[in-house]
Amino acid sequence: MMRLRLIVFACIVLLGITTTRAQLGDQILQFEISKDGVLIAAPLLLLRSGMVGRIHLDGRDAPSAPNASGLRERIELTPTVQGENISIAFNIASDAKRFQPSLVISKDVIGGLEWLSFEGHAIRLSVSWVE
Repeated sequence: MMRLRLIVFACIVLLGITTTRAQLGDQILQFEISKDGVLIAAPLLLLRSGMVGRIHLDGRDAPSAPNASGLRERIELTPTVQGENISIAFNIASDAKRFQPSLVISKDVIGGLEWLSFEGHAIRLSVSWVE
């Protein structure tokens, strides 16, 4: 009987730790970025709620990566946990162009953004919330 109580207690403590971690805002976000329909990057970011994350895609930094040529994308993002959803505020710079879209995603809903790079390439970013 004592062993059963210990197992139940351990499960409750583990559940509490998982809930506390989620409340602290540690979230894993999976990104997929494509240029003209071709996947060029799939970064995975671990961010705390309210923390700024950055993704830079610049062909000048990677001259041997042909898929990155013609890009000067700087993406800053700030996720905020709102219960079962994450609101993500973006600050995107494509050379001299700047815009600040936002998305709301959940564990079941993937978000996506599209824009044209400074050279006219179609850029698509999708983001999903990973456990």
